[in-house]
Amino acid sequence: MANPPRFMSPFLAQASGGSELLHGFFTSEGGCSVSPYQSLNGSLAVGDDPAHVAANRAACVCALFGESVSLILPRQVHGGNVMIATAENTQDAIGCDAVVTTQPGVAIGVLTADCAPVLLAAPHRTAGWLVAAVHAGWRGAARGVIEAAWQAMIDLGAARDQTIAAIGPTIAAASYEVGDDLHTAVIQESPAMDKPAACFFHQPKGPNNAQTGRFYFDLPGYVRARLAQLGATVIDDLAVDTHADLRCFSHRRAGGSPTGRMLSLIGWRAV
Repeated sequence: MANPPRFMSPFLAQASGGSELLHGFFTSEGGCSVSPYQSLNGSLAVGDDPAHVAANRAACVCALFGESVSLILPRQVHGGNVMIATAENTQDAIGCDAVVTTQPGVAIGVLTADCAPVLLAAPHRTAGWLVAAVHAGWRGAARGVIEAAWQAMIDLGAARDQTIAAIGPTIAAASYEVGDDLHTAVIQESPAMDKPAACFFHQPKGPNNAQTGRFYFDLPGYVRARLAQLGATVIDDLAVDTHADLRCFSHRRAGGSPTGRMLSLIGWRAV
């Protein structure tokens, strides 16, 4: 299988140091899965053939590293838990939505199909790079998964002013109509923010300027605000709308039918 296509952050791609930083926000294209998972599905939880998923994952890992290395993906639950991957702990994590590691030669990642994949990287004083992969849907973001991953990186030695954050393909505000229940939950569960959570909702007017009861949620903007409040000085939003861009899997666009999940991966190796 040829190297599958991927989106990249120029800030992560241009990061330099004594070791090589590798990343990619992979699309739905270039894999071996068949309809309705066509074709680069990375999830074992959507009904796809496990052999196809394994081949798709291996192709993505090899596209980054040029060889097969360990891949660690969280078994996502839309929460705020974080796994620290070490040399002794390279199995997939159960019940978390972010992975952080200083280990070289290990690919960590998340699976998404509208939620925000966030990749973080910071130079490490001894290891080379400290990297994180975060699955930030509205629930996880409101419940603090970004802050939890950030704090784990700080605890492991990352410097706030050297941390690069990149937000991959995510459903955009114009495509993300939500109900009052989600609007209420995000506002209630969000911590105090410089820009209140309500600012990330737009409510269109109906005839005679009447309220319609519909909201549109800016999930990428909400994620950017959470990162900025933490002190991230480089926040690269790729601004790819999964719902509108047919190169992406989109749970919302699938309308309840089975669909795949995209892989977003990051790792590093010594050079």
